[in-house]
Amino acid sequence: PGTPAIEESLLAVPLRYGTRVVGVIVVSKLGLNQFDEDDVRLLEVLAGHAAVAVENASLYESARREADSATALLEVGRELATAANLDEIYGRIVRLTSDLVGSPHTSLWLADEDGCLFARKLHGLEENSAQRVLAMRFDVNDLQSTFGAGTEPFVLAPADYVRLGDDPLGSETSYAVAPLAVGRRGGCIVASLPEGDFGERELRLLGGLAHQARLAIANASNYETLERSFVTTV
Repeated sequence: PGTPAIEESLLAVPLRYGTRVVGVIVVSKLGLNQFDEDDVRLLEVLAGHAAVAVENASLYESARREADSATALLEVGRELATAANLDEIYGRIVRLTSDLVGSPHTSLWLADEDGCLFARKLHGLEENSAQRVLAMRFDVNDLQSTFGAGTEPFVLAPADYVRLGDDPLGSETSYAVAPLAVGRRGGCIVASLPEGDFGERELRLLGGLAHQARLAIANASNYETLERSFVTTV
């Protein structure tokens, strides 16, 4: 806008891979009628090679990301398996969640015997914010009726959680939530969304971590129950 209009020629050729168009090459020259059929055929040949290269690079990048995700979840499982007790497991869950998805604030919520969801462990919160979060209580049944009782991670936008109360961080922050079924009680891992892209891959990572966390909590709980039984028997 604001510049004088000039006459130019544009030649556009799609990058086709099979039946899909993965991009387009656009070439321009000043003046009209600057391209002929030979230029079109040449660019079509180049576009064919470019389409294959772009698709191969995309597949390689996708495979690399999946391999990185699998490696990261394997490391998460190893770290959780070496925790000495439940409280250490809780601490590692929130720390590993922050590292895995790049979240500045993470928390682990578990339900008590009365069916109230409370924050069991926090990571990355300042003291004032942490105190507000620790004072919060939510009824599990109310949450399930409001947001559903699914098991897959989902994103909670400010317009969604305003029905539950004010944001303890005092900002218009969105959160990724991974439901966590621990025995007969419910729970979840919550991560504030970082700046930048947060998509399906990060949600899958969070879901994988929640699965590892559930196994670690269940194993540690069973061990502590067994230990108490032995002590009681003695």
